[in-house]
Amino acid sequence: MNIVEVHNLRKVFGKGDTAVTAVNDVSFDVERGQIILIMGPSGSGKTTLLTLLGGLLTPTSGTMRINGIMLTTIKKKKLSAVRLAHIGFVFQSFNILQNLTALENVQIIGDISGLSAKKAKERATKLLKKLHMDDRLTYLPSQLSGGQQQRVAIARALMNDPH
Repeated sequence: MNIVEVHNLRKVFGKGDTAVTAVNDVSFDVERGQIILIMGPSGSGKTTLLTLLGGLLTPTSGTMRINGIMLTTIKKKKLSAVRLAHIGFVFQSFNILQNLTALENVQIIGDISGLSAKKAKERATKLLKKLHMDDRLTYLPSQLSGGQQQRVAIARALMNDPH
Protein backbone atom coordinates (compact mmCIF):
# COMPACT_ATOMS: atom_id res chain seq x y z
CA MET A 1 0.00 0.00 0.00
CA ASN A 2 1.22 3.49 -0.83
CA ILE A 3 1.32 5.87 2.10
CA VAL A 4 2.13 8.86 -0.12
CA GLU A 5 0.66 9.44 -3.58
CA VAL A 6 1.52 12.58 -5.55
CA HIS A 7 0.19 13.16 -9.05
CA ASN A 8 0.91 16.08 -11.37
CA LEU A 9 1.69 18.38 -8.44
CA ARG A 10 2.38 22.00 -9.33
CA LYS A 11 2.98 25.10 -7.23
CA VAL A 12 3.27 28.56 -8.74
CA PHE A 13 3.99 31.66 -6.65
CA GLY A 14 2.83 35.01 -8.02
CA LYS A 15 1.09 35.81 -11.29
CA GLY A 16 1.87 37.07 -14.74
CA ASP A 17 5.43 38.16 -15.49
CA THR A 18 6.51 37.66 -11.87
CA ALA A 19 5.16 34.08 -11.56
CA VAL A 20 7.67 31.52 -10.32
CA THR A 21 6.99 27.81 -10.77
CA ALA A 22 8.52 26.15 -7.71
CA VAL A 23 7.15 22.63 -8.30
CA ASN A 24 6.25 21.57 -11.83
CA ASP A 25 4.30 18.39 -12.66
CA VAL A 26 5.78 16.14 -9.97
CA SER A 27 4.39 12.62 -9.58
CA PHE A 28 5.55 9.77 -7.35
CA ASP A 29 4.32 7.17 -4.85
CA VAL A 30 5.95 6.04 -1.62
CA GLU A 31 5.21 2.61 -0.18
CA ARG A 32 5.14 1.91 3.56
CA GLY A 33 8.71 1.36 4.75
CA GLN A 34 10.27 2.80 1.61
CA ILE A 35 12.90 5.51 1.99
CA ILE A 36 13.28 8.12 -0.73
CA LEU A 37 15.65 11.03 -1.24
CA ILE A 38 14.72 14.35 -2.76
CA MET A 39 17.78 15.95 -4.27
CA GLY A 40 18.42 19.03 -6.36
CA PRO A 41 20.25 22.32 -6.41
CA SER A 42 19.31 25.26 -4.23
CA GLY A 43 16.09 26.82 -5.46
CA SER A 44 14.87 23.71 -7.27
CA GLY A 45 11.70 23.33 -5.16
CA LYS A 46 12.67 20.64 -2.63
CA THR A 47 11.45 22.57 0.41
CA THR A 48 8.32 23.72 -1.42
CA LEU A 49 7.52 20.10 -2.32
CA LEU A 50 7.95 18.94 1.29
CA THR A 51 5.90 21.88 2.55
CA LEU A 52 3.13 20.89 0.13
CA LEU A 53 3.30 17.27 1.34
CA GLY A 54 3.10 18.48 4.92
CA GLY A 55 -0.14 20.27 4.11
CA LEU A 56 1.38 23.65 4.95
CA LEU A 57 0.98 24.98 1.41
CA THR A 58 -1.83 24.46 -1.10
CA PRO A 59 -0.76 23.33 -4.57
CA THR A 60 -1.75 25.28 -7.65
CA SER A 61 -2.82 21.98 -9.24
CA GLY A 62 -2.42 18.23 -8.86
CA THR A 63 -3.29 15.83 -6.06
CA MET A 64 -1.64 14.53 -2.88
CA ARG A 65 -2.75 11.65 -0.68
CA ILE A 66 -1.27 10.67 2.68
CA ASN A 67 -2.56 7.30 3.95
CA GLY A 68 -5.44 7.57 1.48
CA ILE A 69 -6.48 11.03 2.70
CA MET A 70 -6.73 13.55 -0.13
CA LEU A 71 -4.82 16.58 1.19
CA THR A 72 -5.72 18.76 -1.78
CA THR A 73 -9.46 18.81 -1.03
CA ILE A 74 -9.60 18.53 2.75
CA LYS A 75 -10.81 21.52 4.79
CA LYS A 76 -8.13 23.48 6.67
CA LYS A 77 -9.52 22.55 10.11
CA LYS A 78 -9.31 18.83 9.29
CA LEU A 79 -5.90 19.27 7.69
CA SER A 80 -4.46 20.22 11.07
CA ALA A 81 -5.73 16.98 12.61
CA VAL A 82 -4.37 14.95 9.68
CA ARG A 83 -0.95 16.58 10.09
CA LEU A 84 -0.95 15.83 13.81
CA ALA A 85 -1.92 12.17 13.33
CA HIS A 86 -0.12 11.20 10.12
CA ILE A 87 2.80 13.51 9.35
CA GLY A 88 6.07 14.00 11.19
CA PHE A 89 7.71 17.17 9.94
CA VAL A 90 11.27 18.31 10.64
CA PHE A 91 11.57 21.91 9.53
CA GLN A 92 14.75 23.30 8.00
CA SER A 93 14.97 25.85 10.80
CA PHE A 94 13.71 23.33 13.43
CA ASN A 95 10.92 25.66 14.69
CA ILE A 96 11.35 24.54 18.29
CA LEU A 97 9.86 26.80 20.93
CA GLN A 98 12.58 28.86 22.60
CA ASN A 99 10.90 29.15 26.01
CA LEU A 100 10.35 25.39 26.40
CA THR A 101 12.92 22.79 27.40
CA ALA A 102 13.95 20.02 25.01
CA LEU A 103 11.57 17.64 26.79
CA GLU A 104 8.68 20.13 26.77
CA ASN A 105 9.19 20.83 23.04
CA VAL A 106 8.60 17.14 22.30
CA GLN A 107 6.01 16.48 25.01
CA ILE A 108 3.74 19.30 23.80
CA ILE A 109 2.85 17.29 20.68
CA GLY A 110 1.57 14.46 22.86
CA ASP A 111 -0.35 16.94 24.98
CA ILE A 112 -1.98 18.47 21.88
CA SER A 113 -2.91 15.06 20.49
CA GLY A 114 -4.69 14.02 23.69
CA LEU A 115 -2.17 11.79 25.47
CA SER A 116 -2.20 12.04 29.24
CA ALA A 117 0.56 14.28 30.58
CA LYS A 118 2.27 11.22 32.07
CA LYS A 119 2.23 9.22 28.81
CA ALA A 120 3.32 12.25 26.77
CA LYS A 121 6.26 12.84 29.10
CA GLU A 122 7.23 9.15 29.06
CA ARG A 123 7.13 8.94 25.26
CA ALA A 124 9.00 12.25 24.82
CA THR A 125 11.69 11.14 27.29
CA LYS A 126 12.06 7.79 25.53
CA LEU A 127 12.46 9.44 22.11
CA LEU A 128 15.00 11.97 23.34
CA LYS A 129 16.99 9.26 25.12
CA LYS A 130 17.01 7.22 21.91
CA LEU A 131 18.55 10.26 20.22
CA HIS A 132 21.23 10.52 22.94
CA MET A 133 19.73 13.59 24.60
CA ASP A 134 19.42 12.05 28.10
CA ASP A 135 21.52 14.75 29.73
CA ARG A 136 19.82 17.64 27.90
CA LEU A 137 16.12 17.08 28.70
CA THR A 138 15.82 20.22 30.82
CA TYR A 139 17.91 22.48 28.57
CA LEU A 140 16.38 25.37 26.66
CA PRO A 141 17.10 25.55 22.90
CA SER A 142 19.58 28.41 23.47
CA GLN A 143 21.62 26.00 25.60
CA LEU A 144 21.72 23.34 22.86
CA SER A 145 23.98 22.99 19.85
CA GLY A 146 22.47 23.08 16.36
CA GLY A 147 22.71 19.28 16.14
CA GLN A 148 21.00 18.87 19.50
CA GLN A 149 18.20 21.23 18.43
CA GLN A 150 17.80 19.16 15.29
CA ARG A 151 17.44 16.00 17.39
CA VAL A 152 14.73 17.71 19.46
CA ALA A 153 12.94 18.54 16.19
CA ILE A 154 13.29 14.91 15.04
CA ALA A 155 11.93 13.59 18.34
CA ARG A 156 9.01 16.02 18.07
CA ALA A 157 8.31 14.81 14.51
CA LEU A 158 8.23 11.21 15.75
CA MET A 159 6.17 11.90 18.88
CA ASN A 160 2.85 10.71 17.42
CA ASP A 161 4.41 7.78 15.55
CA PRO A 162 3.48 9.17 12.11
CA HIS A 163 3.03 6.83 9.18
